[in-house]
Amino acid sequence: MAILPIPCLSHFLPMLLPLLLVSAFSPFGLLAQEGEGASCARVKGDDATVHCYFDSRTHIVAELSAGTPVRVVETKEPWSRIQIPGGYPVWVHGQFLQVEEGWGTVTASRLRARPLPSTDAGVYPLGLLEKGVAVPVISVQGDWVQIQSPESLGAWVLSNSLEAETRKEMWAKDWNSAKPPVPLRPSSTSDGTESVAEEMVAPTPGLLPIAEAVVDPLKGLDPVTVAANPAVGLVKVEILLARHSENVTRDIEAYSAVTVAGIEAALSTVIWHSKGEDELERARRGLARVDALRQFRAAALAAVGRRAELEGEAKAAEASAKLRLISTEDVFPLETYTWVGWVEYRPRLFPDYPYAVIRGGRKHPVQSPDGRFRLKDFVGREVAVRGAWTRPAAAPGLRVLEISELRVLPRR
Repeated sequence: MAILPIPCLSHFLPMLLPLLLVSAFSPFGLLAQEGEGASCARVKGDDATVHCYFDSRTHIVAELSAGTPVRVVETKEPWSRIQIPGGYPVWVHGQFLQVEEGWGTVTASRLRARPLPSTDAGVYPLGLLEKGVAVPVISVQGDWVQIQSPESLGAWVLSNSLEAETRKEMWAKDWNSAKPPVPLRPSSTSDGTESVAEEMVAPTPGLLPIAEAVVDPLKGLDPVTVAANPAVGLVKVEILLARHSENVTRDIEAYSAVTVAGIEAALSTVIWHSKGEDELERARRGLARVDALRQFRAAALAAVGRRAELEGEAKAAEASAKLRLISTEDVFPLETYTWVGWVEYRPRLFPDYPYAVIRGGRKHPVQSPDGRFRLKDFVGREVAVRGAWTRPAAAPGLRVLEISELRVLPRR
């Protein structure tokens, strides 16, 4: 039997060398974890520009202000790969991210995290996200979702813009304090209901925004746009609700009746048009959070009123006026309005209009002017109703929703 010669290693080097180089310089091999080999540093002097790759011609990921604590995980002079508190804002394709209530869970085995919502060759990924990783969602643009990456994801900055930090305890304290708050996932309370307490992603201290903030928070959340794509609309409105809730919990004066009503209208539109059970349940939970936000505001203002009574009549009157505004807030100005709640028979409350759709302590009298819907058949059921508001001459000051369409929602 002939013995085949065993080629020496040098025979394979020409073929192996390109593969080794690709592995060494590929951004996919650069997903370092916190720990061994990392060193503490800060941005020195002027602001530092962070790129997705060690090339100044590549896309900018962030601008870091002087003094920002960073973790250096790799050096390729004149570049250093760094991690920052809270991670970078990056883009991933929405097809591979399951988004719910301000959080996204990676569903692909390895998902590329990109500096821009694009697959163009020049848009180098910062790294890969493993399946099952949960990340806070920042925004949505078409098929792309912007997320706050894990801190383990790194990007590149010129080494001469950094200085070593020897005061490890001070550096660690600054690192932890610079981490932004993130949305809390819904948790169950002792009675089995879902908690609505949330915190929203805030810009990382030291991270200078590249794009300006959206001026109109309800942009892209009008009923027509949401109805065209309920899934995308739901993600957008969940993010807005989380942000507004966080702002209000920090400062009650940040509450915007227009924003809350717009969020409510968008969620109701999702419920009306969505055919998926998951989207339906998420929109229902969103409405529960809207109700909780209104109740939180009312309770906070009531507490302010009680304190104001101790300080003088003027402040007490001001607090009482704010409380009265809650019950007189105008609904979102729509020609056709969608309201979700439970049908109840309340003849004592509204003698001329005994049926009402109730949710979250808010009661809207309704009627079917053409008799198309026998409202007594829907008592005790959760419904979505659509119609136009009217103020009957026989009941001055009362606003009634004249139902043109009605949808019975699946039981929970």
